[in-house]
Amino acid sequence: HPEDRDRVQSQLDEALASDADQIVLEYRVILPDERVLWIQSRGSISRDATGEPRSVLGISMDVTQSRDAENALRRTEQEAAKRNNEIAAIVQSSDDAIVSKDLTGRIKSWNPAATRIFGYSPEEIIGKSILLLIPEELRSEETVILEKIRSGETIDHFETIRVTKGGERINVSLSISPVRDE
Repeated sequence: HPEDRDRVQSQLDEALASDADQIVLEYRVILPDERVLWIQSRGSISRDATGEPRSVLGISMDVTQSRDAENALRRTEQEAAKRNNEIAAIVQSSDDAIVSKDLTGRIKSWNPAATRIFGYSPEEIIGKSILLLIPEELRSEETVILEKIRSGETIDHFETIRVTKGGERINVSLSISPVRDE
């Protein structure tokens, strides 16, 4: 491929001028039907007693499918990162408290609205039990909530009471969803 010629020639020249005994090159070729393939050439450089290169013995393989798969994976990862950034921006700018916890009830994330509503900074609350926010007489709710989440259920608009850092009891409506792995 015209765009790869200078780079490949430069890599080959560098390998031959150095004391390298191996070389790996990746480049494109254009077939007579105008399809473009990616080729990987791997070779061993044979040198004489003075270290001058005598020959290169190697193999060339079509790595087009591998390259295409890598590019597709890279695009998928970029799209996922973009979606994650969008979701993170929504969570950070929401007026609603958005909190994540693990299946033991330990707080994993805490958005700015949660700080405003409950009074705890992320540094104070992340890693602590969600029970800090639940009045003593309502703590059995957490057992039920965790059981439902473990079974994959979603809880919508559960009306209850929670406690702020300053001890104030506030009415809240909880919506809780499980986060599933692959």
